[in-house]
Order: sequence, then C-alpha cells, then structure tokens
Amino acid sequence: MNIKLLSPVLALLLAACAAPPPAPVEPVSEPVLEAAPSGSPSDRMLAYHRALDNASQAELSKELAALNHAPAGAETEVRKAIVLSAMRDGARLVRARTILAGVLLMDDPDALALRPLVEWMISNNTELRRLALLGDKQAQQLKDLQRRFDQSNEKLEAMKRIESSQPASPIEIAPAN
Repeated sequence: MNIKLLSPVLALLLAACAAPPPAPVEPVSEPVLEAAPSGSPSDRMLAYHRALDNASQAELSKELAALNHAPAGAETEVRKAIVLSAMRDGARLVRARTILAGVLLMDDPDALALRPLVEWMISNNTELRRLALLGDKQAQQLKDLQRRFDQSNEKLEAMKRIESSQPASPIEIAPAN
C-alpha cells in the first residue's frame, strides 16, 4: 500500500525538479558587457573586444541592441563595429566598416584618440570580409564539385546497368602460333 502512494509522490517530486523556472525578461537599457573604465580609449576598446571573445550570437545581438540605445559618440560607434565584426556575417562586416569610416570623419577628442585603432579595424574588417567571400566561393565550388561527382556516379551506374543487361558474348581466343 505504501508503494502505491510513494510512486505518485516520487513522480511529482521528479517533475518539480526537472523543469527550471523561466528566466525573467529584462529590458535592454544599457550595454550588457562593459569594458574597464580606466586607461586610454584604445585600451578600453581592446578590453571590450576581449570581453566579447567568447560571447554567443544571442549575447552579441543583445549587446548590439543595447548599444543602439546608448548615447552617440565615437566610443559607442566603435563598440557597435566591434560587436558587428564579432558576428562574422558578411552584411554586418560591411555595416561595421561603414560605422568605422564614420568615426574617422569625426573630429572630437575621443574620435581622434581612437583614429589609429579605427584605421587598423578597417583594415582588419576588410580582410575578414575578403575571407568571408573566399569561404562563400569555396563552399559554392564544393557544391558544384559534389553535383558533378553525383552526375558522374549516376552515369557510371547507368553504364553498369546497361552492361549487365547485355547478353554475354562468347570470347574467342586466337590460337598461338
């Protein structure tokens, strides 16, 4: 009798432990990942980049949304470009490059302090874009090669079927002189 009562209780306890409560939804109001506030603007941007190294795509999207609501300025724009570049998407790389080109045109002290870093980031972004295009090109070549291989394989199988359906012809061996 105790076993009959014990099994539903155990099932309820296991069910209660199995599903964690849903995480509360927080409004996006400020950047999620903050860099160290001390040091030069370039140092802050490099620290911010290091903070994003292991971020997932979802975290990067959340960070970008927060940066889009942050006050405008050279550092905010460079942070946006860093996040976009970390996403490794071709269109986002182009957008990051456009943002960085805009920072080069700014003449406030923060933008001037970030100019060498921004120039390097544009160069790096161009290389990332080139590599992304190269990867896309190689993926397309691989698809084409696979398609040609499949076509050749189908032709070979068709030839095997034709050959096996042919009656066997007698093989004449010429007498040796």
